[in-house]
Parts: sequence; structure tokens; C-alpha cells
Amino acid sequence: MAPAVDFAMSTEQRPDGTTVVALVGELDLYRLPALTEALESATSAGRVIVDLREVTFLDSTTLALLIREQRRLRDDGRELLVVVGPETPLTAFAVTGLDRMLEIQHADPDGERRSP
Repeated sequence: MAPAVDFAMSTEQRPDGTTVVALVGELDLYRLPALTEALESATSAGRVIVDLREVTFLDSTTLALLIREQRRLRDDGRELLVVVGPETPLTAFAVTGLDRMLEIQHADPDGERRSP
């Protein structure tokens, strides 16, 4: 079994203008500046996908950032999509009602993201 990753992030700019921010590990107040910068630098006209398939913990500051970014993007005529997987702590979204506010897509059982 591979050791747990505390935190990792990658950003991909797709040819269609979509920006994918993929995260691994734990998202908390200490990781917020890096995630904020990645989301705010997604300046292309396309959709922003936040890939949380390999996130094992997230706190309220992360949830607040996702809502703030969704509003910012919506005001610019863009959209935010959150992709979750079996490791993603979905209870945080359900308890806060954010599962009804954010566009959330579940990864297929084999771990592949369904094409958004």
C-alpha cells in the first residue's frame, strides 16, 4: 500500500479552454492560498474543473472557496465543476447543502471521470 500523500496539486489547461485543477490529499486552511491562486489564475474563457477524486479531507475554508469561485466564474459567464470520487469526504457537501449549490460529478467506479 502506497503511503498517503499529505497534499499535491496540478493544473492542466486543455485546448478547449477548460482548466483542470487536480488535488490529492488534505485540503485545509494551510493549503488554501495555493488552491486560491490556481483557481484565480484560470483566466481562460472555459470551464474550471476541480478534481477532488483523491482528496481525503477538506474543511470549511475549502468549501467556502469553492462557492466563492463558483460565483466569480458564473458572473463571468463561466462554470465550475467539482469531480468527486470514493475517497472524497462527501458528507461535508451534504451537511452544508453545497451538494445542491455546486455542480458535482461523481467519478465512475473504475476511477475515471465521466466526460463533463
